[in-house]
Amino acid sequence: MKARTITLLNNFISLLLMLMFCIAMVYWSSKHRVESLHLFEYRSLAIEALEAHARTYDDFNNMFEDIVRTNQAVMNVLDSSWPLPVVINASYVTIESIDYPLERETSNYSLMIEFDGHTLGAIVTFGHNINYPVLLSYSMLAFIFGHATYFLFLFIRKSINSQDIESVRVTALEQKITLVLSSLTDRQKRWYQFGRDRYHCPIKGLNMALMAEELTFDTVNYRIIIKGETIDLPKTPFLYYLWYTQRYLHRHAMYLNPSSNKPDIEAGMDIASLMERYGGVSRIIEELQNVGVRAKQLDVNRNKVKERLESYLGEVSEDYLFYNERDPKSHRFYYGLRLDGVKISLD
Repeated sequence: MKARTITLLNNFISLLLMLMFCIAMVYWSSKHRVESLHLFEYRSLAIEALEAHARTYDDFNNMFEDIVRTNQAVMNVLDSSWPLPVVINASYVTIESIDYPLERETSNYSLMIEFDGHTLGAIVTFGHNINYPVLLSYSMLAFIFGHATYFLFLFIRKSINSQDIESVRVTALEQKITLVLSSLTDRQKRWYQFGRDRYHCPIKGLNMALMAEELTFDTVNYRIIIKGETIDLPKTPFLYYLWYTQRYLHRHAMYLNPSSNKPDIEAGMDIASLMERYGGVSRIIEELQNVGVRAKQLDVNRNKVKERLESYLGEVSEDYLFYNERDPKSHRFYYGLRLDGVKISLD
């Protein structure tokens, strides 16, 4: 019932617009004509003009013939000021009857003129010649215009409704996400922010926040995968990062950086063995075997891993990076990885 009422209302609006358009076209097409023929449209002016003009005739017959000629001339007048086809071709005045002389005055006559001491009575009617094909064309244009306006209105309303629905959905989604976020840890919230900002999608951010913490080493392509995010590393920093990770897996104590002037032979052999297994650089492997690992080599490779992870992951990288503690005796630093709760695997 409601839909039917809306349909009837829309049809009424369309017809109303069509009628208004037709009236406007008729008005503008006949405006100049009606103004140019105001002599016959306004009775008081017509009477005044005919009374003044009648006194110049010699007899009644001359006046009657002149009036008829005037009538015919009016019917043939065309308005050329309107650039489009006009609805009203011509305006005319018709003299229905003339009585002369009148024996007594009556209100039945449109015009009563004193002539040669007698009264002349005339019944005059006014009208227009209508161009019906043009009127039909304008009506069709109005119909098309009205329905085009109606469908434009429907399109705009549908667009607005779609935007409103989408806005409601987004608001509901944001409320659900806010509710879920309130139960997340600080670490998960950082992952949510990373996923949302990187992929411009709160759902992606929420999925990453709830995803298990996992670190995978791709030893063939020298890259690591953290929560599905693939990060390429140079070969040597990758292998140093893998060495520190294996120490964490085997529950070794934090590694104390060697003295700047005394390389660590034992650690060098351990790293060289890992590099031989995974295709490390031969020159570096030989140096580690013969000299040991230097503090500077460890520092440089840790920093390269740190720079690469931070540039890709931002704040969430800290959960996969190194931390240190100072040795109070040697004033050197112990280094380890923050991998608590992280599932580690090798491909």
